Amino acid sequence: MAKETQTITICIDLGSSLTKVVWSLDNSPDINFLTMEPEIIECEHGHLDTYRSKRINLNSASKDDAWVNLKDNKQSSFAIGFLASALLAEANLKALKYESALYKILAVLGVIAEQTKFRLAINLTILLPWSEWNDQSKLKEQIKKEAKSFLFTGKPINLRGLNCMCIPEGAGITLNRYTGILIQSSRFITTLVFGHRNTSILTYQRGMMIEADTTNLGFFRLIDRIIELTSGLDRKLLNKIVYQLGDPVNPDNPILNQLCMSQIPQNQQREKDEIIVAIRTAQQYYWALISQWLQKQVPKSLSEVVVAGGAGKYLYHRLQEHFSTISTYWGTDWQDLIEASPQFKNLDLHEECRDILAFRLVDAYAAHSYQLKSLHDSQNQKSIPTPV
Repeated sequence: MAKETQTITICIDLGSSLTKVVWSLDNSPDINFLTMEPEIIECEHGHLDTYRSKRINLNSASKDDAWVNLKDNKQSSFAIGFLASALLAEANLKALKYESALYKILAVLGVIAEQTKFRLAINLTILLPWSEWNDQSKLKEQIKKEAKSFLFTGKPINLRGLNCMCIPEGAGITLNRYTGILIQSSRFITTLVFGHRNTSILTYQRGMMIEADTTNLGFFRLIDRIIELTSGLDRKLLNKIVYQLGDPVNPDNPILNQLCMSQIPQNQQREKDEIIVAIRTAQQYYWALISQWLQKQVPKSLSEVVVAGGAGKYLYHRLQEHFSTISTYWGTDWQDLIEASPQFKNLDLHEECRDILAFRLVDAYAAHSYQLKSLHDSQNQKSIPTPV
């Protein structure tokens, strides 16, 4: 018996530190979430089979054991996310997002297809850094060609149809912020997107985007500086701990102990003190780079600043001080909706703090909401929660 076809609306944020997905079926009121590690690695299918046959598995979720094959290249597999990291892949911060996006997107579609058990017709929105937005035609061409039929974990996935659009990171939260508002003021609205790999600015005047720019001053610059000032710290662990410590750092926070390698108490305290100094020095260095860039890029006559991206939350106090005379919008109304969602409450966080992950999902969640509004007229529009 042929599978029933269902239309699914998906927004994918291809973050350099985490792939974030918001999706829904047209016949369901539920808004669902999916996250996957950013790593990807190409390997011969025989090597992947050998690796998987020699390990002892419990019942892994499909997103944690994900690999894809293109229809015309079944010998070469692309492991995605947790499986790729187990194969010692590392997130490539220098590669263009759109070049690895195809395989990550196919993996996401494969995970969702397995969960839903339907044959899917896809309405897909992809968030790309502004600097790569001009590559959207290449990415959409690849997706439309390869997503029709591919292999996910060795099983065939066949999509019924695919509509695809790309928008710049930060556009999801901004489009929803100003939907239905006639903006006649000559003052500027600026959206700032602080990511792991880069930072972008989108500037609007009278409702039109008039200027945009992306710099490589992502959160990884802060981590790089800490690594330069210390010895032997693991980058992945440092990413997690430094973010959770926040800015300013509380020297009494017990999670600092996770960064200490010494087993001798007196050495451990000395090591911790050195790490705290390194983090504080790196924070000053990183903010100096960001603030200089902001002074150069942000218009003088502003009515509001919209902030998105996980690194923006890390810089919350510094940004609030920097824009002390200007209204700032952080999407906390959307964050509250996400945190209240039963689907989000049941999401496996993989050591991510729930409120931090909710904030990082805001842009994709808002873009998904805007996508639904665009797809349905007022009579058939899906009932979804919207901030008042």
